[in-house]
Amino acid sequence: MSKAEPVADIDTIKADLAALRDDFSSIASARMRDGAVSVRKAAKAVQESAASAVDRLDHFIAERPLTSVLIAFGAGVLTALMVRRR
Repeated sequence: MSKAEPVADIDTIKADLAALRDDFSSIASARMRDGAVSVRKAAKAVQESAASAVDRLDHFIAERPLTSVLIAFGAGVLTALMVRRR
């Protein structure tokens, strides 16, 4: 066994570690991009769902204004009672 063999082994290990680090970095970057895309899609779905709920609420209020006022009044009374008891 010559002195060159351990040095060559160390150089090989260093090169392998550098390649592993680069591979890991590439994988992590790809996962982060995928995660960002998923978050954007989820945010868009939530935004669309909220807009749909607001539209349905507007339609309900326009169709039944008295019922809407009575529901709002009842919710206010219940909230006041719950807050007052604490």
